[in-house]
Amino acid sequence: LIYASKYASKLIGVDLSKQSLEFAKNFIQSDNLELVLGNNLEIPLDSDFSDLVVSDGVVHHTGDTVGAFKECVRILKPGGNLYLAVYKKYRYYPFLYKYIGSVLRLLNKSKIGNIIMEKTFVILHFLMYKIFRKQKLNIQETRNIFYDYFITPIATFQSKKEVVCWIDDNKCTLEKYDRTNGNCHVFVIKKNE
Repeated sequence: LIYASKYASKLIGVDLSKQSLEFAKNFIQSDNLELVLGNNLEIPLDSDFSDLVVSDGVVHHTGDTVGAFKECVRILKPGGNLYLAVYKKYRYYPFLYKYIGSVLRLLNKSKIGNIIMEKTFVILHFLMYKIFRKQKLNIQETRNIFYDYFITPIATFQSKKEVVCWIDDNKCTLEKYDRTNGNCHVFVIKKNE
């Protein structure tokens, strides 16, 4: 949103969380930005509304990944583009989420478990980022990544083949694909005229 707010004549951010919308409102100062409370399974925008939809790491957390994808396509104008990033199915992360994540999610349900989580696993994750990723992220940023990767209650994983089927089924065209080195792969999709 920050980058796009500098160039778009109109920009709409949709989020399920009032807290996230309030944060964005305070963080991004732009007359072109409108923030809307909404669910990715029922985006509160008209059909054929947008020139560009960005769904970066969202649809795989909805519980209905295909339905969320269809909503993104629904609000696109014919000829418009969808930037879609979803978790990869064939990588180590699905294993980590299922087995380690299930233990961490169970642990996080109790107050003492949450304290253990914050004082041990969040700090360990931060240190691993510093050592192996060599990224200069602070502990709050790596904490957010940790919770997104392990504590989030819903995460699904898609193969390129599955997403290409969604694209075909929804009368769209895959314009560009990037496997990336990370946990997500990226699709640039055009809604056919």
